[in-house]
Amino acid sequence: MTRPREQQVGAFLHHQAEELTRIWRLARHTSRKDVFPGCLDGVMGDFFARVGTLLEAGAPAESAWATLEGCIRWPPGIAPAELTGEWDEARDVLEAACESVNAAPDVMQWLDAAI
Repeated sequence: MTRPREQQVGAFLHHQAEELTRIWRLARHTSRKDVFPGCLDGVMGDFFARVGTLLEAGAPAESAWATLEGCIRWPPGIAPAELTGEWDEARDVLEAACESVNAAPDVMQWLDAAI
């Protein structure tokens, strides 16, 4: 069962998905200028919105992948570690968002499981 605070954080993340995506794109571009657009650029907006909705609903974190939509771009010559790096950027953005609303540590654990 979802606690009210988790619902609030989930609603916040869902409503801020566009802004979180913008921040992610900026952070990703700053750290990885050779890859443009990002490999995960086509899924990140949907991911941020989806995890917010799922957290708000009390769904399991693993369900974030079941209905995720978008295109992952993987041009030749890009190492597989690039995808990991882009997910690390997403984690950093979500950690900052959670800190800004004083989310409980278990919320970030849920988000880590979703990532």
